[in-house]
Amino acid sequence: DDVGNALSPKWARVVETVLAGGTQEAQAARLGVSRRTLTRYLARPEVQRELAAQARAAMTEAARGVQMASGEAEATLRRLLTCGVPTVELGAARAILEFGLKIVELERITALEAAVRELQEAR
Repeated sequence: DDVGNALSPKWARVVETVLAGGTQEAQAARLGVSRRTLTRYLARPEVQRELAAQARAAMTEAARGVQMASGEAEATLRRLLTCGVPTVELGAARAILEFGLKIVELERITALEAAVRELQEAR
């Protein structure tokens, strides 16, 4: 059914239907198949690859949006540090410290992942 990496129209429709959401029963009904048949369709490697690729693309887009908003969020937190309301200033300081720690953790994880990849490639 597949030609190269491109999905056939049938499998592309399955992927599109699944990505549209809903229960498997509803997805199967939209495709005109039983739930069991949909389950078999979803087990196909090319369908799994495409669903995984679509999930990665969605996560990348979401991360991009969060990155774009993070500058505004940082500016807001900095303004709140000196807003004159002690509880708000404390909350802003706490948030900045928590995010800073998470960034340090993420940098460490990224470095560890790179080290593991290097070790795996050296084998």
